[in-house]
Amino acid sequence: MRECTCGTTEKFLEIDSRSKLMQFLMRLNDDFEAVRNQVLSMDPLPNINKAYYIVQQVEKQKQTWA
Repeated sequence: MRECTCGTTEKFLEIDSRSKLMQFLMRLNDDFEAVRNQVLSMDPLPNINKAYYIVQQVEKQKQTWA
């Protein structure tokens, strides 16, 4: 069987990755609105692992200041 070379698989994976990122960001509570906006303004959008790391760093920073 020949491998697809039309780019459909890559496009599907890109859309799926973006969808998961959006779901993650939209489920954050309002305390993370600033970081949500920061991630959404990145070009290109980060993958979900990078976004999670950014949120973790902000959360650690908030805990340090609390």
